[in-house]
Amino acid sequence: MDPKPKNADQEITLDMVLSSFETFLQDVGQGIVNAAPDDENKTLAETMTVTLNDQLKKVHAYIRENHEKISPLQQEEMRKFLRTQDGHNMAIRGTETAKTILTRGNFGKKFLQWLIRWFQEIKKVIKELLQILCDILGLNFPSWLDKLLQILNEIWNAFVAFLADVVGIDGRSFAREASGMEVDYLNELAAFERLRQAQRSRTTDNDEP
Repeated sequence: MDPKPKNADQEITLDMVLSSFETFLQDVGQGIVNAAPDDENKTLAETMTVTLNDQLKKVHAYIRENHEKISPLQQEEMRKFLRTQDGHNMAIRGTETAKTILTRGNFGKKFLQWLIRWFQEIKKVIKELLQILCDILGLNFPSWLDKLLQILNEIWNAFVAFLADVVGIDGRSFAREASGMEVDYLNELAAFERLRQAQRSRTTDNDEP
């Protein structure tokens, strides 16, 4: 059985969650850079790492800025979600696991698939944080935010496919596989959104006299 997390009894704040996501991307990205040979591959890996980190931080800046706009009572709604999600610990465990495997080397396709899926789970938490803020502020979820998250995901998938190529796995073949995983992920999000809309519709109907 896994040991009890050090922060199991600690109140998880929004900043702790977002910072853990940034650490995951930064540390895993650096691990991929270190795994790349000292040639153009390392330069390309460094460029992708910086791009990913900068894009994620911009999305997080949007979350932090809007969180400051809501009242303490409204922030309690966010705290309810933060208490029940496991994104913070998931990111910490993911960072430790990825660093261990990348340092050890000699990994295969299963690890690359895991990297893609793990980041998808992190993005689900990010999107839910954004959705909660939009609901509190009475805003429709901006389409440009969806585009930013999609771009972030595409760069990440390309980064992992790049790693596949570096370690001798067919990068093109893996990129196609990653695209399939992305389609499954988007279908999953779409199904969840349909369920959310149906629940809202039922709530509205129940509120009518």
